[in-house]
Amino acid sequence: MGFNLKKTICSVCILILSQNYVHAQSLEKRLEQLSESAAKYYLSPLVNTFGANINSGWLTTPPEKKILGLDIELGVVGMGSYFDDSQDFFQSEGTFRFSEDEAANLTASIDDPVIREQVVQQIIREDFNILIFGPSIIGSNSRNIQVMFAPDGAEDFKVSDPQYPFPVYVKLPSQLIDLGVPGFLDNFPMMPSAVPQIKIGTLYGTRMLLRYLPSIDAHEDIGKMGMFGIGLQHNPGVWFKSPLPVDVSVGFLKQNFSVENLVNVSAMSYGVNVGKTFSFGWFALTPFAGYLRSSSSAEINYSRDIETDAGIQTVKINFKMDGENKDVFNLGVNFRFLFVNLVADYNFAKYNSFTAGMFFSF
Repeated sequence: MGFNLKKTICSVCILILSQNYVHAQSLEKRLEQLSESAAKYYLSPLVNTFGANINSGWLTTPPEKKILGLDIELGVVGMGSYFDDSQDFFQSEGTFRFSEDEAANLTASIDDPVIREQVVQQIIREDFNILIFGPSIIGSNSRNIQVMFAPDGAEDFKVSDPQYPFPVYVKLPSQLIDLGVPGFLDNFPMMPSAVPQIKIGTLYGTRMLLRYLPSIDAHEDIGKMGMFGIGLQHNPGVWFKSPLPVDVSVGFLKQNFSVENLVNVSAMSYGVNVGKTFSFGWFALTPFAGYLRSSSSAEINYSRDIETDAGIQTVKINFKMDGENKDVFNLGVNFRFLFVNLVADYNFAKYNSFTAGMFFSF
């Protein structure tokens, strides 16, 4: 039974996580069209909500007030964090290196093919100040990101060629280039996730918490995906001779989640919660509330092909983004019937989230 349960939990987690990153290969292709500054704006909503997700769902019912005992809780927890609708569109100034095809579109108004080719070659070898705007990763997939060439009005070019007795000056006006990069989640309201979770205790009121998803090929468009998290939760009531009116626990959890070489997310949270168990024979009800201090960051790695004097070269782009959720307050309840636990809680933070889980106790 234990082996089948583990297999079932992993299958559910793979399925839900795959829905988050379906077409991850096409996501990488989209990033390859963006500069680093634009990619940060594009990915920001995803980084914030996924960080909020994986930092939730673990600080729930306190451990038993035992000096020594064997208690195992195994199951899966699902999370959902709401996107900020104001982040479905972004606009940013920055620099951009145009491809040869994009430069050809910018110079379409030049009639002389010799002059046009020389201007194209100048464009593809220079970074230009631009305005870039369009849907973020949570935005509409029917709209594309646009780049405004020469946002200040025009760009001047000088062409010198032996067939012309004097230099030729060309002025290109402001123009929009469609990068062909649409939104990814198409205005989906929230970021869903799921993780397998096991709690093992109890030693002096302390239990260990593990989250683990082996590195596996979850989807042909995703590649290898894996996760690992470890933490501790302690009930200080074990040290008091007289029982406290409520159960109190403190704990921390550190996690890492990766998708191939494209995304690596690290997260950590620690906090305190209180709960009170009301038992009715085979049924028990435990409302709880708590406070978490959380942090998360995502490291993004991708590459872009750019034109240089030596030909097309691949430039590696690597940057790190921090999640914005810091202070989190949660309210929840745990229902227990025999060896089955059903838990649900809501987290109040900059990016609100909710969790629901089903666990089996042994």
